[in-house]
Amino acid sequence: MSDSLGVLAWETLATRAHVGDSAAFRECARERRFTFRVDQDREEGRRLGVYGTPTFVFAGKLMSGLPGLREVEMLIGRELAAR
Repeated sequence: MSDSLGVLAWETLATRAHVGDSAAFRECARERRFTFRVDQDREEGRRLGVYGTPTFVFAGKLMSGLPGLREVEMLIGRELAAR
């Protein structure tokens, strides 16, 4: 597991996000007790065809990337009309 996202360290990101308890954040990141769960989720995503974020499932179809408001409205309208 990487200790950074791109070139920014996790601790830098936590500071920028105004995480209140930086000591607890550092300890949690060092402890890595949830690594197994994160790895499980990543593998399940890959099994389902998810290779990036954001990914949405709408009406049983994968949508990669962030859809625009008009696209979401169209998809919802199509689903409602089909009922």
